[in-house]
Amino acid sequence: MTDFVKPFTLSDEYFFSSKEKLQNSINELFKSVVRDYNYTSRAIFVPHSKYSLSGNVSANVFQYFKNNLSNIFVIAPAHFLMFHGLYLPTFDMWETPLGNVSINRELLSEINEKFDADYNNRAFENEHDIDVQLPFIQTILPDAKIVPILFGSSNYTFLLRLLNEYWDDKNNGFVFVHNLSHFFSEITETNRSEIILEDFLQSGETLPNNGLRSKSLIAVTEFARERNFSLVRVGLDNCSEISIDSNQISYGAWFLAEECLISFIKEQFSDVVYQICKNAIRSRLFNTEFTDIPTAPVFKTRGGAFVEIFQNDQKCAESGTFFADRTFYEDLVQNSVDAAIQASNILQKEQLKKIQVKIYLISRPTGIAFNSEDSLLNQIDPDKDGLIFLQNDTYDYIMPGRCREFPDKREFIKDVARILGNDKNIHSKLMYVFKFRAIKIECPADEKFIH
Repeated sequence: MTDFVKPFTLSDEYFFSSKEKLQNSINELFKSVVRDYNYTSRAIFVPHSKYSLSGNVSANVFQYFKNNLSNIFVIAPAHFLMFHGLYLPTFDMWETPLGNVSINRELLSEINEKFDADYNNRAFENEHDIDVQLPFIQTILPDAKIVPILFGSSNYTFLLRLLNEYWDDKNNGFVFVHNLSHFFSEITETNRSEIILEDFLQSGETLPNNGLRSKSLIAVTEFARERNFSLVRVGLDNCSEISIDSNQISYGAWFLAEECLISFIKEQFSDVVYQICKNAIRSRLFNTEFTDIPTAPVFKTRGGAFVEIFQNDQKCAESGTFFADRTFYEDLVQNSVDAAIQASNILQKEQLKKIQVKIYLISRPTGIAFNSEDSLLNQIDPDKDGLIFLQNDTYDYIMPGRCREFPDKREFIKDVARILGNDKNIHSKLMYVFKFRAIKIECPADEKFIH
């Protein structure tokens, strides 16, 4: 039986139709990108414009895509047809200038049966968002089969169910295509779009209705929260320098890390975090110029940190942020400077030369709804969760691990109430409680903080 092949229909506007030129351009794109992370992932977010505009960002994230996968789900928003649910093709192969890509018909048949998915080849005829991903996939995974899926106006829960259904099979990878390039219409708004998007990726807040098909982002963000995973920024580039089209604002790319973001930063960049804080503290204590440090894009993600300064094992200064309104990099610098100011007001100059520092990365706090001590205890892991208490415009906090001092959890609650001045009861309609995680960054062994 002859294979049913989807013909290649893109013009040279997107990428070369010549096999040799296309392969050379892909190879050059991979050579041009910098590898910021020692990590590989089974799920990435990619743009879908012309290679002259977004090719560099795409190559940047595809370099982190695992190269031992068998099935690649390519999940993209539909541009030309309005429909509810998911559309699937009936093709056996997908033609590109690099050759035909095999389609996993068995998985498509399974998706058709399990989900709100219909077959519709017409929906795929002119959809460039899938076509532009395939040469990258062919280059790094030449033997993999693809599972092309278009999503329409359905609720994001369809995609969340799909991801939960097929994630646990380690042979499966996921390429999510998004429309970040149309996030705002004015180049001057790029920084604002970056802030809103990063807030969304961390908190799940709804994105503005501005042309961005955000359903896949919502689904994966929810999936990440359920499994304590995180989305790691690879690039978020303004393309105004190479395009006069004001609608082409920026192209973003992320990969899914199978750990929380602060754990990821600790594993990848403990030495960088330490050096940032050290430089900031030294510059403030000794009036030296702050030495800026080149960092990976993840440090441009909004996040909080805590910095504590000790002298002879006694804490003399601290500064931290729970609800961060700046990037990890900015927060590390500012809290280091603030802690140094406190220390300089307490310690003598010679004492400042013998300080020790503890650094913590703070996860974004999440609110806890409770109506009793039992309901609060049931929602926290006192060994791992820190707590923030807001009441009457004042707040207090408890860092993770304090519960270890209290074998009986109820005694822990009593201690919390005592700290808050609430006698034995912490429940109040006027009190808000949040939980967070804190990860300590270890300072390099046998190195004095101040030389």
